Amino acid sequence: MSRLLSISICLALVSSTSAVADDGAAEPFQNVVPASELVNLKMLTMDGVDIGTVSDIVIDREYGQIAFFAVRSKRSTNVLGNAYFLPASSVSLSSNAGRLTCNSTFEDVEHYGDLTKSGPMPLINTAVMSKLYSHYEAKPYWDTSVKVDQQLSLITVDELDGRIVRDSDWHVIARVKELLVEATGNWRVAYLSLGALPDAKTNQRIAVPMAAFAQETLSPTWLLDVPESALLLKQTFKRGDWPTEVNPGWNEFVHVKYGTSTAAGLQDAGTKTN
Repeated sequence: MSRLLSISICLALVSSTSAVADDGAAEPFQNVVPASELVNLKMLTMDGVDIGTVSDIVIDREYGQIAFFAVRSKRSTNVLGNAYFLPASSVSLSSNAGRLTCNSTFEDVEHYGDLTKSGPMPLINTAVMSKLYSHYEAKPYWDTSVKVDQQLSLITVDELDGRIVRDSDWHVIARVKELLVEATGNWRVAYLSLGALPDAKTNQRIAVPMAAFAQETLSPTWLLDVPESALLLKQTFKRGDWPTEVNPGWNEFVHVKYGTSTAAGLQDAGTKTN
């Protein structure tokens, strides 16, 4: 790593008011909710039919986006796996916050079929997802210029729960406690809430954008490539007092180290700017 790059990253790590890079600027999030609180909510169609409850929420790690909601069906035994799959942009949180609504009719949902007919979720590719998104007239979040059978890097919210996070010296510094999403429009991922922090109270958390993490191929561990002493790891909040924005220092860190904005997804552990 060059001396200039090292200095730039250090400045980002020690400052909580770093200037945000032009392509990494982020507006405050609106209506931030833990994804875990959406699980088990009722899902209604636009014509008022209760089709079941949310069983899980599937995230695309590469793009840092919600790929789809998985809904446990209560009405049909003909749906393979007894589940429906709905693109995030086709779903809205009702004003009473006790249920979700899909912008399609029950007939449309019932007749689409099951996303997993193509195989297990790890094998779902852009060709399969394109059919799902097209059916619900949803705009794809992935790069549509790539080949149509690109494999997607999907993970469920349940799989993220408790995931180990290590620092640049490979020390365990935290665990993923919650994934926070913005419950509007495309339901973008806001940030991850980390707990089990060294020298912090049990209910203390830090908010870190997904793009600040990196992962080695096939490793379940996520790397937060900062020293344990970094001030970015010291700005905590109490669980339940969800921030509407992340520390601007994370924006600078991601921009300098990986050359992307915090709107991006999980980084490749081998990717660095020169």
